[in-house]
Amino acid sequence: TEVRYTGASFSYNVASILGASVAPYIAAWLQTNYGLGAVGLYLAAMAGLTLIALLLTHETRHQSL
Repeated sequence: TEVRYTGASFSYNVASILGASVAPYIAAWLQTNYGLGAVGLYLAAMAGLTLIALLLTHETRHQSL
């Protein structure tokens, strides 16, 4: 399980760095070029993508390690 946890934590942290680090820059660019409403649409789109990803994941509670 140590290798399995390392792979999961590495992927999670890389995704956090890549996804979260660019969000303020995207929001600032959207606000400058299109206004504050575009930032809200961006946040709503990211929330929608998160919901889709959540719905597409499968429960692994009863699977053997």
